[in-house]
Amino acid sequence: MRGKKTVAIVGVSCHRFNHRAPEEKAAFINGRISSKLDLNEDQEKKLKDVSDEVVALANEFKAMRDRDHDALIALVKSPEMDQAQVVAKFKEREAKIDAKLPVLVAKVADLHKTLTQGQRDQIVEMIVGSCRLQASVGDRASFCVDAEIGIRMQPTQCKKGRRVGFV
Repeated sequence: MRGKKTVAIVGVSCHRFNHRAPEEKAAFINGRISSKLDLNEDQEKKLKDVSDEVVALANEFKAMRDRDHDALIALVKSPEMDQAQVVAKFKEREAKIDAKLPVLVAKVADLHKTLTQGQRDQIVEMIVGSCRLQASVGDRASFCVDAEIGIRMQPTQCKKGRRVGFV
């Protein structure tokens, strides 16, 4: 019986952590970034602008997913898949990203301008540390980024511990 309780507790805690609302995730990540980088008020405001944009996009995609759920079921049930409809759904999502990306990148660039060199160096350390953690999960990298020179490479060219972009 003890094993079943442990599994249940682990399952509940994993569910609670992985299925937070985008707003909760953003608040957690913003707090972590702010404390690690020791951001000032202006930088925190710019970080919040970036996260608000990401949260809005995440919520839009969730609404699209919910809306398209019935259409997906109908496509799967039909004897022949309507390929044009599938392509249209992907193009709709692509168009949404294309429309929002310039605004998001502009906000990230605005925040980046306010960071000190020490803060940028610390971000690189956070990225590399995150890559090491993800790489320890398994060797499933589709690409990697060399933090020293900022070049995207194939996994075979990656230095150990610099993998990003898992599939």
